Amino acid sequence: MTTAPLKTFIIYARADAAFKDELLNHLHLFVENALIEKWVDSDLLPGEDWEKTIERELEAAHLVLLLVSADALRSEFIQKKELKTALEKKRAGNARVVPILVRDCMWQLHADLSEIQLLPKDENGRIRGVSGWISRDSAWTSVCHELHTLILELRSALEKGAAEEARRAAEEAEKNRQQAEQEKTERARHRRDEAFWKTVLADTAATDDPLHQIALYESYLHDPDFRNHRAEAEEAAEEVQAELDAAKRRKVAQKSTLRKREEIERQKHKAEAAEKKKQKAKTTRKKGLPDMVLVQGGTFQMGPDNARSRSR
Repeated sequence: MTTAPLKTFIIYARADAAFKDELLNHLHLFVENALIEKWVDSDLLPGEDWEKTIERELEAAHLVLLLVSADALRSEFIQKKELKTALEKKRAGNARVVPILVRDCMWQLHADLSEIQLLPKDENGRIRGVSGWISRDSAWTSVCHELHTLILELRSALEKGAAEEARRAAEEAEKNRQQAEQEKTERARHRRDEAFWKTVLADTAATDDPLHQIALYESYLHDPDFRNHRAEAEEAAEEVQAELDAAKRRKVAQKSTLRKREEIERQKHKAEAAEKKKQKAKTTRKKGLPDMVLVQGGTFQMGPDNARSRSR
């Protein structure tokens, strides 16, 4: 991934304009090779609100170069506006601030600058102002070597950050795509669910067969995609089953009652038949016996023979 040129903001005092121009000359190849995209107040367009433009460009900067001199340290606008914003961005990790000593001054007494590495450094590694070098070009070349290393480091970090941001964006896009697909699928499922439930209600209303009604409700419940009316279907199926079970119990009870009645009738008929049989046997015995009369000393049989004897 190719990173865009680092937005580079240059802060300087008016008295150091010549040093600013020298720096821009040495940064020309940085610009040509798309390592940086520089901005200085001389880039302001006619009619622009200079203060708002400066704030906007400084806020967008990845790298801030501060030309340090006594004039820069006493400039209220630099100290309270530009440098303050740059240091806030530095503390937030959104920019790097590089002070470049162009004219000797007591920068060590500056609370913030005393904690930041200044440039340029001479061959002994000591900070020496550009104006103190025998060759200013050598001073600026030393500065540019240091800036080149820093810029490559920042670009690498930005590339990694951009790659991570692209990865997060891709993940977010995929997440959104999946969510949209899920929502689309859910809408389609919801429509199918409602249509099928409507059919179930119509079919159950059209039949008086409780087993068919239960089968219709179960056809809805057996499909895991149908969830809108699952509780209703379960409750309705349970109610029909309860009514069916109650009807079966009533039928069993009716059959039991009927059997009991039949048994009672059977026993009654059996008793009546037995009684009739008994009465018939008793009548039969009576017809086969002669009439007997109780007399003193025993019994006397009445019959035809006695009549004949009396006639003789």
